[in-house]
Amino acid sequence: MHVIKLGGSLANTAYLVDWLEVLSSMGNEGLVIVPGGGRFAEEVRRSQQKWKFDDRAAHRMALLAMHQYGLMNESLGTNLQAVVGAKAIPAVLARKRVAVWLPDIAELDKAAIACNWTVTSDALSAWLAGHLRAGQLTIVKSCPQSGILARPENLVRKGILDPALVDIWKPTGIPLKIFHCTESRDFAAEFDHRLAV
Repeated sequence: MHVIKLGGSLANTAYLVDWLEVLSSMGNEGLVIVPGGGRFAEEVRRSQQKWKFDDRAAHRMALLAMHQYGLMNESLGTNLQAVVGAKAIPAVLARKRVAVWLPDIAELDKAAIACNWTVTSDALSAWLAGHLRAGQLTIVKSCPQSGILARPENLVRKGILDPALVDIWKPTGIPLKIFHCTESRDFAAEFDHRLAV
């Protein structure tokens, strides 16, 4: 199983459709997409600044922003199926489809995931990868950064990855790699190469 987080910032580029096209063709590979929050989450931040509601409410609203972006991904792709919660994922993969994970608030509360802005979709993708015992975690970003990450702390300091990711990801031992938004074909080629070896 391979968890791949598609950053919400891809919606500001022409590359989102390229990634969805590539991923849609990989239904046999056990792929699970974790959607970012993108503009939907940015609206939550703006609303919190205006109305001063607490981080718990903002966090839950941001999870629903991931739902919105995830449903958008499902609609723009083919062979993608959005599901709420991790328990529904295996059935989707068994049908040779690509799962789009929509976070379940109750499931994350049970896992004691912090309800604040240090935890965004980056950290949640790491949690899901660990929960599913995935073989790899890939994060797709619009920032100029790619490659295997042994020490993601540097990217946390630069604000590229969210602060909670390291603490959630490290105990899993799952390989973590970042791809730039322009590298969808490279991702597919690397995946094909691994299968051929």
